[in-house]
Formats: sequence, structure tokens, C-alpha cells
Amino acid sequence: MDDDLFVRWEEWFMDVEESHISHPSLLFFRSPHPERSWITAAGCVLDTAAIRASTIDLPRNAQTDLVLRTGFFALRRIADHFGMEYNADPTADSPISVTRREFDLLCVELRAIDIPLKADLDQAWRDYCGWRVNYDQVLIQLCGLVMAGGQPAPEDTPHAGPAGQPMTRVKGNDVHAQYAPSAHATPTAAGVT
Repeated sequence: MDDDLFVRWEEWFMDVEESHISHPSLLFFRSPHPERSWITAAGCVLDTAAIRASTIDLPRNAQTDLVLRTGFFALRRIADHFGMEYNADPTADSPISVTRREFDLLCVELRAIDIPLKADLDQAWRDYCGWRVNYDQVLIQLCGLVMAGGQPAPEDTPHAGPAGQPMTRVKGNDVHAQYAPSAHATPTAAGVT
């Protein structure tokens, strides 16, 4: 994976945070293609970095961690601007919207194209969850807010954590219903530093 790729995306997240907070109407600007959106791009990049950090058997790359932190803080600050509620300090085992089955299917696809995976996929799943939990709630809420193509509304999104436990739905502000896990996580808690 190109190391410069994550440098460019880190800069993109900083630009998006500044522009979308300074000009909140930018959140709602649509691509001419319904399946494309700034927020789905953000989710794709964050998930790619989280998989790179947790699951792909390559030497650790600090730039991957930086893009993850820059990205999830950018999304959180945008969510803060809109008064969205989320757990700002979740635990690594807090529920996320990605299921273990989806993670396992991705691993099958990665192996099929000869991407080296870590030997312990149970630990890789826990590490992935430890990253994803930091942006999962705001990503889902922002997708719902801007009605990003291909993304279910938060009310329709099944949420499950590492052990398959469901998320608790809590009514929040008037933008959208909020989802609240029971605790707080950091990537370090998941064994990712």
C-alpha cells in the first residue's frame, strides 16, 4: 500500500473538517452520482486504514494511525457542530455497525487476492473494532443526515459489537435518533497503539 496515500487522506480530512464546519451547507452538497458522497468516502478511507492497522500482516505504519485519528476527530467535530450525540470515549468492545461475518467475508476476499493477513483473525477483529468504534456512530449518523447513497438510515441500521450484543437506541437531538453503547474505547484498549 502506498504510504503517501494516507498522507493525502489525512490532509483531505483536515480540509473537510475546516470547510464543513466553516460552511455547514457543504455537508449537503451532492455528487452528480447518487452512490458517491464525501461521507461515504470518509468511511471507506477510515475502514481501509483500520483494516490495514488491524488485519493486514505488514509492518506497522504510523501514518495509518494518524489518518485514523485525524479522520475520526474530523467526523466528530462535524457531528459536534450539528449537535449529534455519540460516545466520545468508547471501549474497544463497544458495539459497532459492522458484523463479524462481514469482517470474515472481507478477509476471505483479501486472501483470494493474496493480501497477507495476520495469523490471529480473532485478535484482528478485536483490533478492527477498537478502531471502528471511534468513528462508527458519527459515520452512521452523518450518512443518515446527508442521506448518502447506499447507506441505510440510522433507524434501519443493525448494530452489533464484537460479541454480537446489540446497541441501545437512545433518543437524542432533533437531527436523528442516537445510538449509545454502554462504555468507551481507544485503539490502545484493543491492542493497537
